[in-house]
Amino acid sequence: MESFAVLTSALDYIEGNLNEEISQEDIARHCSYSVSSLQKMFKRVFHIGIADYIGRRRITAASRELITTDDNILDIALKYGYNSHEVFSRAFTRIWGETPSQYRKNRTFSEIYPKLDIPITNSGGHTMKKFDLTGLYEALREMDGTYAICFDMCNLLPFNEKYGRNAGDVAIAECLKRIDNEKEEDMIMFRIGGDEFVLLTNRTDLSEAEAIRNRVFSHNEETVTFGGEELPVSLHGGIMKLNTARGLRYSKLFTELVEAGRGN
Repeated sequence: MESFAVLTSALDYIEGNLNEEISQEDIARHCSYSVSSLQKMFKRVFHIGIADYIGRRRITAASRELITTDDNILDIALKYGYNSHEVFSRAFTRIWGETPSQYRKNRTFSEIYPKLDIPITNSGGHTMKKFDLTGLYEALREMDGTYAICFDMCNLLPFNEKYGRNAGDVAIAECLKRIDNEKEEDMIMFRIGGDEFVLLTNRTDLSEAEAIRNRVFSHNEETVTFGGEELPVSLHGGIMKLNTARGLRYSKLFTELVEAGRGN
């Protein structure tokens, strides 16, 4: 339990300082923990290094500002610690697969790497990385009785093992792009796990939700380019009707969404 408290404190500190100079020593000092112990614990629990996580969260925060403000791209880059447009563009393109200016023109979804939360264990005994989904709870209450489409990228783990994590990031961005292209103004999209996504359709007609899902599936096996190779990317998933009367206990809700995404 102490480790959970330390990690929660670290995550909150990072979140509160995304547009400030921040070092791993600062984070460890805030948590009253040694740097080496914090690094090892963070990596063991979240399977990502602290510096890598900070970079991904900064890109996510910058992405949000690109689509919600008219601020100059360089100003956004400087705000999140990138000292030039070129450095920011390289880091951004590595995550999203397109430049900040292209992204601003084409996208509506920004949360490619939401804030991490403490992992949970599902009914099968597997530990699953999860994200802070406070906004999801609020949206579920507002969209009670409508359909959610739950998506899961096919074979992300072997994809990462074969091509590397950076290739996996590009594949994730492609999955999000396909869903985002079908997202209408009154719909809400979330990334809820490593390769799980939910589109709250705000639709009460099942056939409309099925049509949206099928349009996303029509792009299965289309490829992304990484390292000079064309890599096929596919999604599978299912549809569930939201029923908040059953309660919103996180572990149950999360498991149901993930299993729906996997077609269970």
